[in-house]
Amino acid sequence: VVDTQASHQQDRAYGGIIRATKGKLQEYITGEIIKIAWNNIGGNNKRLDINSKKVHIPIKNSYIEKIKNEKVKKYILSNI
Repeated sequence: VVDTQASHQQDRAYGGIIRATKGKLQEYITGEIIKIAWNNIGGNNKRLDINSKKVHIPIKNSYIEKIKNEKVKKYILSNI
């Protein structure tokens, strides 16, 4: 199916179509694994919401200061 889609879209790179399809497949598989795990722990399906919204989780500076690897610490500080 992917190959057929890629051959009909002249304005888009073949690799881009492959990557997009891979991303969708990965999201689907991840969602299914989460649903299985949620059911295994007895979770209420009405409380489970799977979407592609990004959630920014802040990092406390006190945690960053405790990182021993200076390269990792610098990377985190430069990408906050």
